[in-house]
Amino acid sequence: MQTILVPIILGFYYICAYHTVKHYPHYELDFKELTKNVFSVPELMWFLLYFVALFLLRSGRAFVDETLLGTGIFLFVGIFILALLVIHRQKDRLKVPLWQNALTFLNGMFGNFIFLFGTFYVTVFKGIPAQATLLFLPYLLGVIASLLFANKLRKKFSNPFIVQLVGLAAGLVLLSLPQLFPIAIFVLTFFQNGTSSWLSRMYYQTAGIEKKQRITAKFSMSNKGSITHQFLLMIFMLIALQWRGMPAKDVLLLNTLNNSAVFAMMNEVKFTSIVLLLLGLLVVGRMGKNAFGD
Repeated sequence: MQTILVPIILGFYYICAYHTVKHYPHYELDFKELTKNVFSVPELMWFLLYFVALFLLRSGRAFVDETLLGTGIFLFVGIFILALLVIHRQKDRLKVPLWQNALTFLNGMFGNFIFLFGTFYVTVFKGIPAQATLLFLPYLLGVIASLLFANKLRKKFSNPFIVQLVGLAAGLVLLSLPQLFPIAIFVLTFFQNGTSSWLSRMYYQTAGIEKKQRITAKFSMSNKGSITHQFLLMIFMLIALQWRGMPAKDVLLLNTLNNSAVFAMMNEVKFTSIVLLLLGLLVVGRMGKNAFGD
């Protein structure tokens, strides 16, 4: 079933992307002005730093090499600290509200959490074949439901910002109950995709950003959140393994391990991630509490 669902999900995303390009308001791209409108030296530097760190992380996982994995994580920690310093110094010069940037970043973390952690979790507890029914199917249904109903749901409330946060929080609470895992994936996917679409419209309406850069700015921030979560997840796993006296290389061999210590470690990582993301929602909520009135 997995061999059927994965191509369906990828094909569905290609169709959505094509539809978006064809129906995007005032869509145009002048390649003569590509460098002027899209290229950014600071963004390029961040991309290169993240690329090197992510390459080391992926290489460490692929080749079961603790040295590469550790180097990638230490590099990421340095990048993360540098990013915090840069954001603190430039927060007064941001072209979009801080809450909007923070929610975009956090929503990127949610997107990676659903798929990456979901893959690890299902593999450890149920095995790779179970990914099709427990992860990919509810994910696909969540994406489709979001496209059909997320916007209608937001219109029923006066504060769309709060709707996104409450929905994501509800998905995390459901995820804390193992027997509701597929339902939690559906709810998280529904609101994560709905939030992404809503943020795309928010960015497109941001006058402070050049029109041709608005959606690029949104996806750039979202991708940073996604990459950040990848590293945080690996760090959580390494800490949980070390806490239990297990070798660090076991984080690279989770699909071959099947014992109570690994099950306990995954549950610890799950609840740590849930708490972190809930705190993120709380912080973002406080940042934007006055953005849409009472």
